[in-house]
Amino acid sequence: MTHLDQARLSDCCDRLRPAAKCFFFDTLGSTNAWLSDQRPDSADFLVCTCDHQTGGKGRSGKQWHVSAGEDIAVSFRWRYPLSRETEIATLSLLAGLVTAKCCQTFSNDLIQIKWPNDLVCRDKKLAGILLERLPDHEVVIGIGVNLASITSSRSKDIAQPAIGLAELSEARVDRQIFLEQLITAMHEALQLFAKEGFAFFHSQWQALDYLKDFPLRHELGDSVRMGVGRGISEKGELILEDALGQQRLIHAGTVRRVEK
Repeated sequence: MTHLDQARLSDCCDRLRPAAKCFFFDTLGSTNAWLSDQRPDSADFLVCTCDHQTGGKGRSGKQWHVSAGEDIAVSFRWRYPLSRETEIATLSLLAGLVTAKCCQTFSNDLIQIKWPNDLVCRDKKLAGILLERLPDHEVVIGIGVNLASITSSRSKDIAQPAIGLAELSEARVDRQIFLEQLITAMHEALQLFAKEGFAFFHSQWQALDYLKDFPLRHELGDSVRMGVGRGISEKGELILEDALGQQRLIHAGTVRRVEK
């Protein structure tokens, strides 16, 4: 177990321009929930992290398991410009791209992004993103990353095959350095998003698309569609092509690869 250095995290946020505020806890139920409950702040960018998250949630309310003092649980609260209101859904894609790039610096294997909010390596889940909108054009972006190896005892609590970044690196993954890199990279990406929108990142995301050109099964409620993934639109929609060559834009739901 390695404890995060609160002073170093605060210094990291202080160096950002515009400056950010960092809130650190030894133990916290959910970094997303804590940030969502705070009153609006003068700072446009807030960071909340902890050594141990006990009640983290993923997409569709699924529990996100964090190994105490070993994995990463961090959330960002950002006040976005009104000019980007229609693109806010793409922030989960942007967060996935930023996190994938940070993970890649420690990995010998290719890290890919599974629409809309998971990171995958060796067909196993490495990280997840949870995006939540708040009033007054603010949003909370939660990121959970498996840094520690997924042991057999730990895998019993995880609903799907998972992998830790430590399993992909020849060297030890420094938890403090990883988190500082992620905070800095996320802050920089959001500043670019404010100016350029998601279109600026579209081609980078496509290059890491885990679903592109694979047979897919899309589920939304009781509806099931089959098709082939053809990337994403600049608005972040999944492009699903059916057997007749017709393409449909998917905005929500669950998608998985279908074995040939």
